[in-house]
Amino acid sequence: MQRDSLDWLLSNAVERGYVPGVVVVVATRESVLYRGAFGKLADDPVIDMTADAIFPVASMTKPVTSVGVMMLREQGLIDLDDAVSEYLPEFEGKEVIAGFDESDASYTTRPATTEVTIRHLMTHTAGFGYGFSSPIVRDLSRGAAGLGPREFPLLHDPGSKWTYGTSTRVLGWVIEKIAAEPCRPST
Repeated sequence: MQRDSLDWLLSNAVERGYVPGVVVVVATRESVLYRGAFGKLADDPVIDMTADAIFPVASMTKPVTSVGVMMLREQGLIDLDDAVSEYLPEFEGKEVIAGFDESDASYTTRPATTEVTIRHLMTHTAGFGYGFSSPIVRDLSRGAAGLGPREFPLLHDPGSKWTYGTSTRVLGWVIEKIAAEPCRPST
């Protein structure tokens, strides 16, 4: 792709309102092939985007944890289709919410049609949710400080749909089990 084409693509994304600003760097080990910055870094006061702009980055646990899983896979220590319960026995036989009563947060469950696998965790199809994206998890979490994916039932059968949730936390626990060391740095 030519520099002019990439400039047009990025500036067009800003002009159409897809993003307020964007910075792109394309590099090889030897050199920077492209560097471009378009749009605004801030609106009040107006600050134009620059190639050296610094951004807050969120949800980096997901890619870092996934890289850790793939490193274990390369070493032959894990397979993506392994059941999570092979490493964390408390996840064997997870139940799925079959019915939920919003008035009192009571629920019924049924057995999941399949075990949760590493692949399900990596693709957010395991059935774990977050309270901010799932009213059921939100309601179950009220008054349940410290409870999480180990204790709560699944929102759906593993592999049946995508749900943004705590799957990466469980992946971290799997890594800790296999590597026999904590994922969190000690201070």
